[in-house]
Amino acid sequence: MEYSNIKSYDLYRGLLKKYKYLSSDSIDEIIEKSIECAQKIYKEIDKEVPILEHFEKYKVKIFEIDNDKINMLSFYDKSSNELVVVNNNLRKYLENYNIASSSEITEDRLRQIVLAHEFYHVYEMNEKNIYTYSNIYKRKFLGFTWKDKIPEASEIGANEFSKLYNDLDFNPLIMNKIVECSYSKKE
Repeated sequence: MEYSNIKSYDLYRGLLKKYKYLSSDSIDEIIEKSIECAQKIYKEIDKEVPILEHFEKYKVKIFEIDNDKINMLSFYDKSSNELVVVNNNLRKYLENYNIASSSEITEDRLRQIVLAHEFYHVYEMNEKNIYTYSNIYKRKFLGFTWKDKIPEASEIGANEFSKLYNDLDFNPLIMNKIVECSYSKKE
């Protein structure tokens, strides 16, 4: 499969397919509002400032570690206000991406993509009324009504934001598809 031809909307629909109770129109609405949210946040920030300086506004402590027990490139913990970048996973991901892809990226470029993605999460968790971090979907069951968060809306926003911030001509989610493909070829 040629991943560069996959549209962002298709990737995002894939993220939301597990929500069987969502109608096609609801899925489209979540995708559209999440993209709009990312675009709004992108317009609000100073693009001339390096991404690390944006974290300073929120006093986020950034740690870079090597840990084989963590299966993520990075994560933000709001309770401790810490962002952890897992360097060994970043390097492994980059190696697999560059082997499987027709275009190579540098470690610094990947780090910028990841940091912009994580900054979006920091922003949405620390500012008020951010769509992708709110209770989006109203559910009813046995006479009770409540609203659920849809974490994938946050991921849609973070990927769109990173794409805009890093001036990418592709959706960062495609990188995951390429890496997944490289893993399956190794097996």
